[in-house]
Amino acid sequence: MKRLIFIFLIFSSIPSDHDPFLGFVIWNIEQGQMVTSVTPKSCINFDFGGERFPREGFQKLCQKKKQVTYISHYDRDHFNFLYKVKSLNHCLALDNRPKTLRLGIPLCKESALKQVSSFKNQGASKNNSGFLLFYKGFYFPGDADTRFETWPFKAEKSNKVKFLMLAHHGSNTSNGEKLFSTFKSLKMVFSSARKNKYGHPHWQVLHRVKQRKIPLIETETWGHIALPH
Repeated sequence: MKRLIFIFLIFSSIPSDHDPFLGFVIWNIEQGQMVTSVTPKSCINFDFGGERFPREGFQKLCQKKKQVTYISHYDRDHFNFLYKVKSLNHCLALDNRPKTLRLGIPLCKESALKQVSSFKNQGASKNNSGFLLFYKGFYFPGDADTRFETWPFKAEKSNKVKFLMLAHHGSNTSNGEKLFSTFKSLKMVFSSARKNKYGHPHWQVLHRVKQRKIPLIETETWGHIALPH
């Protein structure tokens, strides 16, 4: 492997208040997606759902901070943990929740949303009508399929994408050849899934990643993953 990878794997040990961690945490929540960017004053969450909520680790890092959450689309494995963290210190960044869904969490004020780029997808299905999210070199395409997963990125901006959360947990309906040829500066890709449930990430996607010699880090294998900013 040509690149030296600097990542920290979090198991029982989470940085303490005396040794604070600042960076991304890709949580091992089995099938779902939950990534948190820990900053000095806030935790910015990119999707917030899965099968197993990492309560202890999340509270250790974020309970004293403002929580801003972006939900790419409202499949349960992308938002169901919101029911576990209802508090006055939590807000939703995007006004894209279904009208029938009652979460009791307010929308964020504009001042909290300046750093994250969000692009509304134009497809008809739930997966393709959500948001694509980009922050500090990390791209989150949600469950967008191959037709919609790259459209906001022109050549100059595509080079800024260094880290990728595989779309749709690594499904072959997403993560096409165009995605990897668009983001030529990728240093690392991540998968948040449980193999026994849907077979994610699919072998075709694994092959595309391997062909390009990009390190793939799977939460099912490594647990919680911490990536410094």
